[in-house]
Amino acid sequence: MITFPQLWQFYLTSRFIYPDKERQLAPYLAEISKTWDKLLDSSEDIFKLFVHERNSRIRSSIAVTRYYNKSWMVHHMASISDPRGMQKVLLKSIRWMMDNQLLDHGIFYWRPTNKRANDRFADLGKMLKGSKIEVTSENLLDYYFFPTQSSFYQQAFNLDIAAITPEESEAIIGLLSECVNPKEMDLRSLNTHHLELSNLDREYRIHGLTRKRNVFRATKDDHVVAVILWEKASMGLNFSHFFTTFQIYFVDTLLGTRDKVFVVGQIVGFLNACCLAKGENLLTCVCGPELSGCFKKLGFKPTKQYMCLSIARKLENSRTMGHFENFYSQRIKKL
Repeated sequence: MITFPQLWQFYLTSRFIYPDKERQLAPYLAEISKTWDKLLDSSEDIFKLFVHERNSRIRSSIAVTRYYNKSWMVHHMASISDPRGMQKVLLKSIRWMMDNQLLDHGIFYWRPTNKRANDRFADLGKMLKGSKIEVTSENLLDYYFFPTQSSFYQQAFNLDIAAITPEESEAIIGLLSECVNPKEMDLRSLNTHHLELSNLDREYRIHGLTRKRNVFRATKDDHVVAVILWEKASMGLNFSHFFTTFQIYFVDTLLGTRDKVFVVGQIVGFLNACCLAKGENLLTCVCGPELSGCFKKLGFKPTKQYMCLSIARKLENSRTMGHFENFYSQRIKKL
């Protein structure tokens, strides 16, 4: 059985964990190790690790984590100069995902500056359009760190920000459905009455882990202008997200750019206070151009960028796997 110390050493050797990230994670490594011990001992209902070994040493690895009700994140993809090994683990993971009835979507994240990842995934969206897997989205996203602090700048907009009640769930889902792409509604489990991911968190808690979401509404003059999703997972489940991530959806379509900036400033200040109250010292957001533009106007700078490719599963294994194998055999010849 693979252990976390083995994986961690592999991540360092492969430079998946590069020096800056190692320094960021170092204060939390003991807690991260506990999370991964539990993941490695958990059921396939929430986590699956694929590795390729040579001479009893890990050469390539991919983690697949259940991140929303029926959406799984394919992440922690690393390899030590072994393109064939990476091909094997990716094909194994895709085959496993295609047979998994708990899966409807796969989410792939990678840094656009990572040449290896670009070689593996940059053309994947185009390639999959000829298969029975539907490409749901392909985006370049900005990644922000918000270190929590006692004096946090925010522009007042007289918002009332509060957690939604069970009675408000249906209305909030309706507001989201009017401004969010239906595929994203499905991908991020925004179209069910389990907005808080309570069923998924129950699966995690069986293994002593956490994966939950709090939902807030920002109201001005008794009118909801934005919905905030504040997600929390066990430390180290994702090496980039740390404690919490958030997303803001503007549900008032008439809100102007200037007012959106004010709304975002107050919301980030509110979430900062929530983190301070819980003793957490970092808040993160991965977001598209509109929200990123608001952060920039408030004086925040993105830490880095990620490419995100999302796919929807439509079972027809032989044809799908043929496309994958053809794609990777061509890629390997170029490496």
